[in-house]
Amino acid sequence: MGVSNEKIAQNGHESLSVYGIGKERSKAQWLSIGDRLMELEALKVGEYRVVSLSEYGAQIIKERLHVSIHAKRLEERKKNL
Repeated sequence: MGVSNEKIAQNGHESLSVYGIGKERSKAQWLSIGDRLMELEALKVGEYRVVSLSEYGAQIIKERLHVSIHAKRLEERKKNL
């Protein structure tokens, strides 16, 4: 989301080429996208509640597979937060 905070600065994340990509989306929209990826089992929750890519998630990225999410779902999430 491109948010700057102490942890980001401490870890040098702002220097990554991908930093700030997706900043046109709200936090609520990113939560909806994350929920959809969890539904598809593209993301998994591991030990200590760490979220990581599953094999399917990696396949989505590598093969640029299409993931659909209804626009209405993104809009509804905005209203609920």
